[in-house]
Amino acid sequence: MAVAREYNSLGVVSQISWANDSIWKNEYGDTHLIYHQLLRMVDFVDVDIWISFWIALILFTYLICSKLKSNLEVVYFSLIFLFSSVPFIGRLMFGKGLLIFLVIFFLFIHRWKKKDGKWVFLLSFLAIWTYPLAPLLLVFAMMVWICERYFFPRFITEMESPDLGWSKKGIVLTLSGLLFGILIHPSFPNQFLAFYLEWWAQIIKPSDIEPIAEWNPPGFLLFLKTYYILIILFFLTRFKENIALGLIAIIGIFVSCFNTKTLEWTVPILLIYLSTSIELRKLIKNKIFLAISFFVLVIQLLYLGSDLSTHSKFVSADQARNIAKSSCINSQIPNKSKIFIRWDDFPVFSYECPEHIYPFGMNPIYSYYHNRQRYLMIRRFWEDKTIDPSAIPIYLGYDYLVINSKRDGEFLSQNISQSGKWNLLIEFENYFLFEKVKIEGR
Repeated sequence: MAVAREYNSLGVVSQISWANDSIWKNEYGDTHLIYHQLLRMVDFVDVDIWISFWIALILFTYLICSKLKSNLEVVYFSLIFLFSSVPFIGRLMFGKGLLIFLVIFFLFIHRWKKKDGKWVFLLSFLAIWTYPLAPLLLVFAMMVWICERYFFPRFITEMESPDLGWSKKGIVLTLSGLLFGILIHPSFPNQFLAFYLEWWAQIIKPSDIEPIAEWNPPGFLLFLKTYYILIILFFLTRFKENIALGLIAIIGIFVSCFNTKTLEWTVPILLIYLSTSIELRKLIKNKIFLAISFFVLVIQLLYLGSDLSTHSKFVSADQARNIAKSSCINSQIPNKSKIFIRWDDFPVFSYECPEHIYPFGMNPIYSYYHNRQRYLMIRRFWEDKTIDPSAIPIYLGYDYLVINSKRDGEFLSQNISQSGKWNLLIEFENYFLFEKVKIEGR
């Protein structure tokens, strides 16, 4: 939201001055451009209403893409979309660019089926300006062509025979839209480095970058909550149709065992695969199957609904927001003060207090590629319990320090409190804001 606010005041954003130890400081490339423009509406509409609107629009485009033929199918697959994967809906509740991207993605598949070249090109162009997941469109297009050309006689039930001519044309249009979106970009020339970091640098990460939660394996329980209903339904389709979508879904499920973020594209692919399956549409006419399905979804709603907050917030944003506001209104903290925070506190602090300066720009990878040595010092502060970390923020030029004792550990908060280098300025539940001890003559 802080970046969206920058657009309000600057028009074009090429630098983020308050991301001190990040490439954003001098080379900001906006890989979420359309998302940030739409996010500017949050200044006029409550953020919860904004997120709810986009989730509803995703559902609407999903139903259009599915071409459902009865009210029962509409109700059934709407419930599957909303409740079959609680972590996926929790991900949407982040309010990230995924909200806008999925609308584009479902419309892309819809227009692909219509063989509408103009829309395929335009939606590919818009996708690259919206969210780094845009290459998924090209993966879909290429998988369709591969399945039609080499393996299977058809990939969607509406087609009696493959159309290799359209598939080749569709790949060219999709690739052209993506390339034009990269080349003709308001962030020029910073977008090239930005897309490199969003794609290759995160796929093949240097070993000394902090592994953030969404890069890690989900664990058995989270994987189960994400996919168990969808996988059961997948097997019931007998993998007879929509082969391209099915293969992408299988690949996604496998990759999801090693990377939590993969659910952003695997779940939508599974949802489209299921809703366009004739086998599954026949099954939902069976009253026993329908009753069992609704029973499972009710259980999902009752027992996993409370998990939405877990999957949509990794830390207490309310606590972070309160201490951020306190630091803003505290007269002892002048504007442009350098405040040392963790990367995952950056969104809240940069939005609530854009007049201050912070180390990160969202993802630690941006800090790593800005200055590797400074990043490694920052990481040691948060993780290394064999050193006295209290001098690191001072050495890096920061005057204030924010710690969440529950997240960051008692060792760190006690070390800072007892170091003699920092004074506690503000305390709010688990969050502590420290000020560097001033030495006369310095």
